Amino acid sequence: MAAILLFHHALGQTPGVLALADELRAAGHVVHAPDLYDGATFDRLEDGVAHAEEIGFDTILSRGRAAAEGLPDDLVFAGLSLGVMPAQLLAQTCPGARGALFLHSAVPLSAFGGRWPDGVPLQIHTMEDDEWGDVDVARELVGSVAGAELFLYPGDGHLFTDSSLVDYDEDAARLVMARVLAFLDGLGRFAARRHWIVIGAWVLLAVAIVVFARASGGHTFDNFRIPGAQSLKDRRQVVRSILAVARERFHVSAAEVGGQDTWQSVTFGFAVVASEAHLVEETIDAIDRYLWSRPEVEV
Repeated sequence: MAAILLFHHALGQTPGVLALADELRAAGHVVHAPDLYDGATFDRLEDGVAHAEEIGFDTILSRGRAAAEGLPDDLVFAGLSLGVMPAQLLAQTCPGARGALFLHSAVPLSAFGGRWPDGVPLQIHTMEDDEWGDVDVARELVGSVAGAELFLYPGDGHLFTDSSLVDYDEDAARLVMARVLAFLDGLGRFAARRHWIVIGAWVLLAVAIVVFARASGGHTFDNFRIPGAQSLKDRRQVVRSILAVARERFHVSAAEVGGQDTWQSVTFGFAVVASEAHLVEETIDAIDRYLWSRPEVEV
């Protein structure tokens, strides 16, 4: 279970926003959905944006901060379009943030201090041809945050997850919700198992420039079951896929280090080297969330 602070988009707290919050609650999560517009709602995006400009974006951010006061520190900050602004501000500046979910928008890191906090997972969803969706900003943001995920959906609709609007895309919205729930589930599992992270430090010899460079390294091992495997071939396909994605996505050394003699069990080993210890920790955190997101394996 996660506690989520969900900020609405520029049209206000529409029935579709409330329905999305209720769907998250039905999955077992606690959702706080403050109204940043004091009850105002709009039918056209241009009118909603004009209202936000009229009251001031600083006011939107201040109301977002106020909504977080008195709530637990370990919140997942979530926002839709305009709501990404307060969500990202809080994710970047509030100690103890558990994660961040951005739908339909993203903001440059520089807007709120220029640095993403260590160990805070990030997932972004937007349509690939959405003029309002900040796809380029989202790509840049994901490229700056270890293990962050960006999901692009075909189409140009903006608020396609809001079931009360004409932009609503049922298939895409269902996929977003499935991925969001997997993300939140991964946060819960990760919090219960984070003890296996091991961080060390050593000196690497940089032969190319004949100097020593300080580096941090870490490694982890974890045991999983593959309940759907009915043969060694089935098992091999799952293991190879997981290792290939991990190597490509996280730039780590990855190997199968145990369980080779059974169809339905496997032990994965991962080794990470980075220039700073916090980067090692972020990468191992991201690997853990990735493993828990794979439906083929379980503990």
